[in-house]
Amino acid sequence: MSETGVIYSIIDTLANLDDDSQRRDVFNILKGYVKLANVSVFEILFHKFEVIMLPSLLAKNSEAQKAAVSVLVSMMCCEKQQATQLTKHTLGAILDCLNSFEATEDTDAFRYIVGTSENREAVNWAKWILRKCGVVVEEEEAVVEMVPEEIPLPFTFSSSLGDYKHIDIKLDENCSNILYDSMRANNNPITPKIANELIKKLSISKMKISCLGGCTDAIFTIARAQNLESLELTDLKPLFTFREGKSGRRPIINIPRVLQALLNSNIQVKLRKLRINGKKVKLSSGWIRGIYGLAPSVDSLMLPNCILTQAEFSSLCYSFSSITKLEINATSLKTLTGISNLRNLELLNLVDLKIQSNEYMLDLFELEKLRILSIGGLVRSIRSDINSNLLKCYLECGKTLPSLKFLDCSYNDINSADLLHLVESHSTLQMINLIGTPLQRTPQLILPNRTIELLTVENMECCLRALKFYTQAADIQARAISRVFRDISNLDDLDISDDSHKEHFKTMISLLNGFKDCTDIQQESLICLCRSRRRPYLFNEEDKNLLINSILNALPEYNPNEPDEDVNIIQRAGWTVLQGFLETSMENMERISDRAATVVKQRIHFCFVNSGRLDRDTVPGLIKTLYFMTNIQKYVYHDNRTIDLDASVFTIFLSTLYNLNNERRMLRWFSSWFERYITLISVRVYIVVLPKIFNGELISVLTMKNSLKQKLLVTVFLKMMYRFIKKRHPSNFPENFCHRTHVDAIVNAVNSFERTEEEAKDESKTLDVLRHIVSKSESPEAVTWATWMLEKCERSII
Repeated sequence: MSETGVIYSIIDTLANLDDDSQRRDVFNILKGYVKLANVSVFEILFHKFEVIMLPSLLAKNSEAQKAAVSVLVSMMCCEKQQATQLTKHTLGAILDCLNSFEATEDTDAFRYIVGTSENREAVNWAKWILRKCGVVVEEEEAVVEMVPEEIPLPFTFSSSLGDYKHIDIKLDENCSNILYDSMRANNNPITPKIANELIKKLSISKMKISCLGGCTDAIFTIARAQNLESLELTDLKPLFTFREGKSGRRPIINIPRVLQALLNSNIQVKLRKLRINGKKVKLSSGWIRGIYGLAPSVDSLMLPNCILTQAEFSSLCYSFSSITKLEINATSLKTLTGISNLRNLELLNLVDLKIQSNEYMLDLFELEKLRILSIGGLVRSIRSDINSNLLKCYLECGKTLPSLKFLDCSYNDINSADLLHLVESHSTLQMINLIGTPLQRTPQLILPNRTIELLTVENMECCLRALKFYTQAADIQARAISRVFRDISNLDDLDISDDSHKEHFKTMISLLNGFKDCTDIQQESLICLCRSRRRPYLFNEEDKNLLINSILNALPEYNPNEPDEDVNIIQRAGWTVLQGFLETSMENMERISDRAATVVKQRIHFCFVNSGRLDRDTVPGLIKTLYFMTNIQKYVYHDNRTIDLDASVFTIFLSTLYNLNNERRMLRWFSSWFERYITLISVRVYIVVLPKIFNGELISVLTMKNSLKQKLLVTVFLKMMYRFIKKRHPSNFPENFCHRTHVDAIVNAVNSFERTEEEAKDESKTLDVLRHIVSKSESPEAVTWATWMLEKCERSII
């Protein structure tokens, strides 16, 4: 279930609890969860604020009141990306105000805090709640310092879940399933002790067990203690204790023994859905009969990639005769003989089966209740299209399925005559998937007294419907999704309406938030979101907030020492999108700026350590973003955060210059970036950064006689000086300024400076080169430059 579903489940639980201690415990669970969830789900809580939160906040001197305040504090800190919580003194001030409040109108409680509290942080907290509830209030006042202290609570959310032993309630199935899935998705280790606590507190009805990385005994213990209705097993290859030899390169897994270890006698009767993904393994002989003996009540059986012999398939049709859903895609089955025994079947997935003759498909037409049929192919590569023969065999049978509503014939060979025949012969048909076929761009059919939807990539609306179809499938077909994304990128922007642009925006944000573990989908979604920059007027502040939050949450960890092309592509696409939405609230601007600075600071310089080549993709994109941020902030306000950010980037530029090789083209390309940057930032940065950087490393470059690096460094410092003069003392700016002449004069003056190796190591003599120029040089330009540099380097930082 989604994060929204978790919040609704917790809300329902709170609505049905009257006991103060139980509400406190649930609030503490909620406090832990909001730290993990996307801030966009907070709006759900504020829609139910008066019903869920307010009664506890006004319950004077109660445990639930303290817990509710703590939840709201965590929400505010998460939304503002504030690392520290409010101080104990502030929390006490909030509770004192709530306990002394006497009024009848609900929101007056927070206006009361704003009007009476002398604690600035408490006032800002109350203003934040009022604003979230739709009340217009002035901006919060800045808080100088925060101390990471909290009200001591009897329970705190823990990733290890060891503290759950203090909770006296057992979560319902909905919450239990979501919390367990969240733990497994985050790869939280489950020890035997944690397993025992989970068994006491959770009522799990659905489990997905991936054996990748090891499937511990604790997970088997949890499964046996539950009343499972749905079980999914994937990545079976690491199950060494259940192996029975090898078949070629595939290990043979005894799947009945695996199920026996997972299922207790109650589960065996109650289990309704069973999914086993047999990718890269082979299942032991007689495995169908074995799983039927352990799970006879299953009505949905999904066996993707499980190699099925004809004998096993016959056993399946005989044993599971009452099932309503069957998925045998990519099972290497070559005939459907015997499938007529599955009289109750409503959904059948035959994707990527290698049936070559219509006689092996005739039994299919005995399934009178079948509503959904998938006979498509799989995308073997981005460029491949037709790779399935199933539709041809289906049509050659000359029969129909009387209840069929959806037919997936993607990546099959089909022409207009075949399509019309399908429509005319299947009176109940409502949707046909034509992606990857010769008809994938055919217009929708207009029929009298009947509507049939064709799943195509004809236009933006059709592409978005196709994306939803593939991303909602149990087995994500990454290549098929990539094909649809490619079709979206090829659409002419002039043919796309504003409404389609908005729907495209919502779909991409949904995919970005819903597929955090799927790099391919995240990457494609971000690339498609670049299209949204072309019509920024379509999006309001709420849309921009959602976009910025989603992108910042989606950006993966950036490790410059371990280059990862997928991470680089996602980072590059994310920052490209953000550059189109920088004219947003100050809060969002600060978040973007902080994240950009964090990523930039992770590199000692902008070069790949091994190759010595400039990273022309990700990092320049970040710098470009910082350019925009600097310009926007200069029109709004100047503060130390802006100055520190620019100073950090300036220092990294210098580090890059130190580490570059002497390839002239690369150095000149880099120099153009550097010179442009110093013209964009505030001249206050020069005053901050020069005393910090004028060290032995810089002097070694500055005194590298007649080198290109020396000339580039002098050029940068000279431009800094004249820009500083032009900004601070415009009347002193020289009328006869000639950049090239002045650079040559300074370089000659620097080259006249000599020092011994011992003097070069002495940090106290770092500025001697500047003093030498002031006292010895006959060039007024060089003396002026050296005097200015000495003044800025010896001046205290402001």
